[in-house]
Parts: sequence; C-alpha cells; structure tokens
Amino acid sequence: AVTQSVDAQRRLARRKARDRLAARPEAEPPPERPDELQEMVRAGLAKLPEAEREAVALVFFEGLTRQVAAAVVGVNRDTLSARLTAAL
Repeated sequence: AVTQSVDAQRRLARRKARDRLAARPEAEPPPERPDELQEMVRAGLAKLPEAEREAVALVFFEGLTRQVAAAVVGVNRDTLSARLTAAL
C-alpha cells in the first residue's frame, strides 16, 4: 500500500511538471545580430532583483562555481542555488 501511494504521488508530481512546462509561453526566436542578443540579456538581467542578478553574474558570466560564488556573496551554496533557480 505504501509503494502504491508513493508511486501515485510521483505520477502526480510528473503530471504537474508536464503541465507547467506546457503552460509556458513559446520562446522568442533568437535575434539575428549578436548586439540584439546582448541587449536582450541586459534587459532581462535588469528586471531581476539584485540578489538574483548578482548570483547570475557570478556563476554564468564570471565563471565561478556555486560554492565560491556563495562565499563571495556571503550566503550558503543552497541559498545561492535557490537564487539562480528563481532567476532562471
């Protein structure tokens, strides 16, 4: 009975995840010029809260690991990872 309950919970979680993915709007086609892409990235970053923007910059643009970036910011790695997840 326990196994069946766990299996049912997993099926429900997978179904919810599929539904969330299906509900996302279609992505815009990539711009034809690199400067357009840079502008789109800058605009997207500007919309993020400071903590999330800092996490993205350190990990994706500076190339720091999550552990090192977390130390730079002064938070633990899980907090930094949560900020990255929220930003993306």
